Amino acid sequence: MSLVVASPAWAHAELVDAAPANGQIYQDSPRTLLLQFTDPVTVPPDGLRLFGPDGARIGIGAPVHRVGDDTSVEAPLNGKLAEGVYTVSWRVVSSDSHPVQGAYTFTVGTPGSRPAGVTPPGDRSGDAATAYGAARWAAFAGFAVLLGTAFYLAWCWPAGARRRPARRVLWAGWGASLAAAIASGLLYGPYVADGDVAGAFDPRLLSTTWATGLGRALGIRVALLLAATWSIANHSVTGQAAGSPCRSTSCTSSPARSGSGVSSRSP
Repeated sequence: MSLVVASPAWAHAELVDAAPANGQIYQDSPRTLLLQFTDPVTVPPDGLRLFGPDGARIGIGAPVHRVGDDTSVEAPLNGKLAEGVYTVSWRVVSSDSHPVQGAYTFTVGTPGSRPAGVTPPGDRSGDAATAYGAARWAAFAGFAVLLGTAFYLAWCWPAGARRRPARRVLWAGWGASLAAAIASGLLYGPYVADGDVAGAFDPRLLSTTWATGLGRALGIRVALLLAATWSIANHSVTGQAAGSPCRSTSCTSSPARSGSGVSSRSP
């Protein structure tokens, strides 16, 4: 078992074991890196990194799950490691769609040398994290405008659908929600991979996004928003044609105002 420095997060996956383990000394070079987590994880293409005694990054094979075990991440080493202290840096996505990361060291050969300084995963954050955060807030704001306007026009002011400013607000909420959902889907991959916005269209990162529950939820959201286009357009046209009165009691007209007085007929 190993003690690993990782970002604490409630309900997120945690690293419980690794081979090589934290602080372990190997007389011969290991052949693979194996990490075991408490819950299923998704590993980005660059989610597992190995650094040598001089701090230089060492190439390893693509990290994958063991067959039938989504809680494990394994990557083969491309060659034999020389003596020295090595640093393993990892970053994965929990089943709750949040990235977690950490780092630990192991030694090959005689202990004594110290590992070179390696930037912790949490400090390598690229601009994708900021852009993804902005896209999420834009999605919340757009959805609030869309839902709030639609509810108000449907239940409080149906006649407002005839008015161009109200329709503009409705379409603005729809457009902002759609654009933010698409942007979130493109930026989530670079965000969990600790990368930059330039990787938004990387097929490997898009595949990583789709493999998560959040990625599939964003895809469904985009589909529903596109499907709602006809409903919004039809509501606007219907409102323009019908101009139905407000459903609230404050808008009901009195008999005197509506001209519905009863005339008497002389016998």
